Amino acid sequence: MNDAVKNEMSKLKRLVNFKNVDTTVLEKAAQRNVVLRDLISSGNFIDDKEKDLAKKIFENYLSKLDFENFSDLSTLSMLVYNEVLAGRLQRTINDSSTKDGKSYVSDKLIKSLSDLTNQILSLKLKLGVDADKKEDEFTTLNLLKKRFAQHVLENRAEYTLWVPYTCSGCGKQDVESHLLRLRVKDYDVLKHPFFSGRFLWNSKIMKDVEDKKITIEQAARYLKTSPDYITWALNQKGRILPTTENK
Repeated sequence: MNDAVKNEMSKLKRLVNFKNVDTTVLEKAAQRNVVLRDLISSGNFIDDKEKDLAKKIFENYLSKLDFENFSDLSTLSMLVYNEVLAGRLQRTINDSSTKDGKSYVSDKLIKSLSDLTNQILSLKLKLGVDADKKEDEFTTLNLLKKRFAQHVLENRAEYTLWVPYTCSGCGKQDVESHLLRLRVKDYDVLKHPFFSGRFLWNSKIMKDVEDKKITIEQAARYLKTSPDYITWALNQKGRILPTTENK
């Protein structure tokens, strides 16, 4: 692992979305960031339009394919640069004309574009991203499974956060849980449905026990605890629930 990737991993660790992710996931994300940043800042692009195009092509490949290591990402960077350069050459050829409207294209430009196209095809074959490559259903299924596993690692659904609070009834300081539900850009903060303060508690389940709609054993199974805890919690209801909820 090179120093640039290590430094990028250190930066990502400070971000909320990467705080608890697996080291392998963190390293892959750092590698992608480093390679893309080096590509954009390489000085090979003539304007921001080409830089934006390179970034778009790079991210498009990442969204469709899984690149295993830093070497593959570096090869992908070369492929993206060549594709942008090929577009530049093609525009130059299209714009080549004399004042009387007659087209004139130098053999040098034609050869450069041809060589570049061959190099692009070679890089695609090396990375296994040849557009004409046929994949069987088994290969496609395995790729989908791999992407799904990666998505789960990178997008954990929920977090429980313990927050200090002061009881409105007795003035005692305690903690209560909040459920942080991950959305696209931030968190949706909810009152945790399975805790009251620091105690395991779900009001609907406990009410169903009191109303004899379900048994203590069923409630214990739902809350993944023991029947003795359910009995104890119901006896301590006034202590567990906030004063405002008991009214």
